Order: sequence, then C-alpha cells, then structure tokens
Amino acid sequence: MPTVEYRIEINRPLIEVFRMATDYDNLSDWQPDTTAVNMISADPIRPGTMLTIERRFMGRRTVVNVDIVDFQRNKLVEWRGAHGGFRYHRVTEFSSGGGSTVIVDKLNVNVGWIRFWYAPFVSAALKSQVSKEWENLKQRLESGAGMRG
Repeated sequence: MPTVEYRIEINRPLIEVFRMATDYDNLSDWQPDTTAVNMISADPIRPGTMLTIERRFMGRRTVVNVDIVDFQRNKLVEWRGAHGGFRYHRVTEFSSGGGSTVIVDKLNVNVGWIRFWYAPFVSAALKSQVSKEWENLKQRLESGAGMRG
C-alpha cells in the first residue's frame, strides 16, 4: 500500500489556511489538476459529507469519490474513498505555530494485490501531485492572492 506523507509550513494564520484548504468550491484555484467538484450532500462540511472531485492523474481523467469521516474545524480533515480504481484513506492535520500554519498530510492508497506492480508508479505520482498542490496553496496564500470571490 503506497503511503505519501507531506509536511509544509505556510506563513499565514491557521484559520485562513484551513478556510482555503477546505473551500472545495475553489479547490481548482490551488489544485490545477482538479477540473470540477460536486457536493453530493449539503454544506457545511462535516462527517458524513460526500463529494466527487474530477481531476487528472497520471495523464488520465479520474473521479475521486470522497466521504468525509472526520472534520474538526481548524484542526483536521479525514477522508476515505476511491480514486480511479484505488481505495484510499487521507488524514490532513493543521496546527498553528507563531502566526504560521503547519500541515501534515498523510495519504494511504490500496492498489490491491493484483496491481502491486503499480505501487511504485502510483506512489511517485502521488508524491509529486501532493507536494505540487500544497506548494501551490502556500504560494497563493503567502502572496496574498487568497480565494476567489
């Protein structure tokens, strides 16, 4: 099971970082591979919220089915779901430290025993995509660009 862990510090207050990271309507602002987000259950985001995210991954269009299993405002988001043919579990933790925010993002993907040879490719692609997305968020927030209307 490929596991990706990424840690980043963003020089912006926790509340601002968390708000942008969990504003799924504007996800494509900092995740360029995201093409659409569809809320299946109503706002506000909470455990039990379901959504689908259409995105490009490894050169293909995929739909990510997301079930929010834990949501602690300004602290944690936990997802379970399916990305293409792969089941996954993701936990993103947010903490504050002297005016900046530390994010630790852990993603576990189950590629199944039949696809075990995919694991190194999936892991490398996930690491690249996850780091690119968090770096995009950092750049956007630290430059003052923030969220769209």
